[in-house]
Amino acid sequence: MEMRLDSLRLGAIVEDQNTDLSVLSDDRLRLLWAVNLFSEGFVMWNPNQQVIFVNNSFTQITGFTKEEALSFVGPEFWIGTNTDPISASYVRQSFVSKTKTEVEMLSPKRDGNQYWNRLIIHPILDGQGNLINFYGTFWEIQRMATS
Repeated sequence: MEMRLDSLRLGAIVEDQNTDLSVLSDDRLRLLWAVNLFSEGFVMWNPNQQVIFVNNSFTQITGFTKEEALSFVGPEFWIGTNTDPISASYVRQSFVSKTKTEVEMLSPKRDGNQYWNRLIIHPILDGQGNLINFYGTFWEIQRMATS
């Protein structure tokens, strides 16, 4: 599992909540283990839109390695030349407005092939409404041809 952590933020969370670090660490490991079992792709961004985590299904669906994914900023890896511009704008706007969005869109895989996916992006806000992270879940879907 790959995840970038801000140890200062983690320390502040532990101090603020008087949490036993070993419990927090065990819970995080269990959570990461569970997220890697999802059949849906999962991606998490920091407030600067840098990808900080992807699960195994992300790599299986998109073909990007975890190392490649951790170099991505924002949702651009989902947006290709054949992606509907309106869907692309909804996805981009969710990062600007810090709001949830759900779209079905055509996205490129690493090998240049395309796939239809259902994507849901959520902001993660603290109790004061400040942005902590974003996360997205997605899965490959089959689209019926329309006449």
